[in-house]
Amino acid sequence: MKERLSVKGTIAIILLLISFVLSACAPADRSNRTPEFLNNIGKTLSELKKEHPEGELVVKPGGFPDNAAICFGDPEAEYVYYFFGAQSGDAEKAMNELEDQLKCAGFLSTANILFPDMEDDMSFEAFFSLIGVDDYEYIEDDSAAAGWLRFTYHGMEVMVNTNEVNAAGGWSFTGEEVVKRNAPVSIVDPEISNTNSDLADAIQPVVNTAEFEVLENEDGSVTIERYIGSGGDVVIPAEIDGKPVSAIGNVFGTIGAFQDCTNVTSVVIPDGVVEIQDNAFYGCTNLEVVTVPSSVTLLRNCAFTDCPKLRAIYFEGNAPEQANYVFDATENVIIYCQEGTSGWNDPWYGCPTEQYRPSEISAGLPF
Repeated sequence: MKERLSVKGTIAIILLLISFVLSACAPADRSNRTPEFLNNIGKTLSELKKEHPEGELVVKPGGFPDNAAICFGDPEAEYVYYFFGAQSGDAEKAMNELEDQLKCAGFLSTANILFPDMEDDMSFEAFFSLIGVDDYEYIEDDSAAAGWLRFTYHGMEVMVNTNEVNAAGGWSFTGEEVVKRNAPVSIVDPEISNTNSDLADAIQPVVNTAEFEVLENEDGSVTIERYIGSGGDVVIPAEIDGKPVSAIGNVFGTIGAFQDCTNVTSVVIPDGVVEIQDNAFYGCTNLEVVTVPSSVTLLRNCAFTDCPKLRAIYFEGNAPEQANYVFDATENVIIYCQEGTSGWNDPWYGCPTEQYRPSEISAGLPF
């Protein structure tokens, strides 16, 4: 006689079959794996320094579309700890003096590290389906953010750079809706980042207009005749006593405004300045970085002569006209011209040139 299945056994088999069919028909679970390093968000910089004694200040000029990312860690590691963004200022000062107050606000890495299940060259649709995100912004305008993705993930803001590296080392917008495994990515807690920025801003040097002697011009603007400050990282004010600064000049056509100021290490020239006049920075032997606004149209005689440590001048606009001996005895300088500007050659009046993005402008950051 054949054995009969019990009623309970029959029901169990039916339920098992139903479960198998449903699981086979159901869509695959979307990846929700997150790296363990995200658990370090909120740790103070001093804590991280103890955990990573070999770590160092890391400045990522292209960390964000509109500013550099101030980070800590190993520059060659798969990720670095992010603290705040900046366009100028003394990042090292902030990171050293505020290590017990600054907290890890996120990370900079690549897409495959933050999203370990992704594949090469994933379409936007496949990528966002994989990570379980339905709402995102793809920036396609003419700003520095063109080609970046922005979205929220686990309550934090993520930005992914989908652009291609160009021959000049910058980024070129492609318009292709593809995320690559090695795409630069950041994940940030905005609240912690904003708090860190406020802390860092509070200890940055305040522009002191008393450090400048000026000559008033007929049009109501003023020319900086002489810098009399204590040196270091100098930010020239856009206005002094309510009058716009239009030139960095010299006294009686001989002594430049910053001539022989050996205590000056970096200078940010404000928008509105049209001329950098004769001998303006002559003999600034410790000057390293200068930022020149797009309003400057003329560099006069010997403007940057005998500045042996000058390594970078960031020009925000088109190439200005030059007089004579502008970079004489200044042998190590590289001219950085902004993408989309004109009039630049390589070399430019004997100085090598490279392109840069607006986020890389900084007098105080050690790029």
